[in-house]
Formats: sequence, structure tokens, C-alpha cells
Amino acid sequence: MTFMTVFDYGTYFVVTFIVSTVFASGGVGSAVALVPIFSMMELPLNLAKTIGLFINSASTIAASTINVRKGLVDFRFALPLVVSVLVATPLLISNDRQPGLPS
Repeated sequence: MTFMTVFDYGTYFVVTFIVSTVFASGGVGSAVALVPIFSMMELPLNLAKTIGLFINSASTIAASTINVRKGLVDFRFALPLVVSVLVATPLLISNDRQPGLPS
């Protein structure tokens, strides 16, 4: 097991900051690019996916907060969408496993 140095943390920070800034300005989650980049930088794939999901969640929360404060959210459109996603997600996740495949 190799330990990460301060240089490694700095490199990951700079890459994450630049990629997240570029992708956030386009309205796309940066995990699309960060997961392969981190994987190529020899970060374990599960850790790279976890970091990408965390960064996407943080970006979504920040953008949503800003848009709500500016009054840019149409709640009459958004609430039914949010409710349907919250109801359907557990159903889709529970059906995700196929018979005969390991969990």
C-alpha cells in the first residue's frame, strides 16, 4: 500500500478544481471526466467514483441554492419532478440486480 504525499493531494486538488469549474460552467457533472482522470492517476476506481459523486452532489446543492435565492426555480414544474424521482428511485434500484449475478 502506498501512501499519498502532499504533492499528490495538491495535484488532485488542482485537477478537481479546474475540471469542476469548466464542467460547472457548462452545467454538467464533472465526475464524467474526473473518474477516468483519477483512475489514470492510479487512484482506486471505487474511490474515484466516490469522489466524483461527492463533487457532483456538492455542485448540485450549491447551484440549486443559488438558483432558488435568485428566484430562477419554477416550483410548479420542479416539485412534481422531484416527487416522481424520489418515488421511482427506490423501485429502480431494487430491480437493478439481475437473477444469477453476484450482488
